[in-house]
Amino acid sequence: MLKMFCKCDRCKKQFEAKLAQRISFEYTLTPEETMKSKIVEALAQAFPKTPRDYCPECVAEIKDFIKTKNEPEKEATENEPE
Repeated sequence: MLKMFCKCDRCKKQFEAKLAQRISFEYTLTPEETMKSKIVEALAQAFPKTPRDYCPECVAEIKDFIKTKNEPEKEATENEPE
């Protein structure tokens, strides 16, 4: 029996290929806007558009991080005076 394995692009742990979750980064800025900003250009180099495979543990950590980053924004909008 042939068993396929993947290597997590984040933690480099080896795991079964069927458990892999692929994440692809998409940019919402136009190429003209990207050319004007050195910060955006640096981020584009740090996070290439090529899809990356992540193990289930890393995906869970990424989701938790996104949730914690969004919570202060929700609290700020709830506390705004009307």
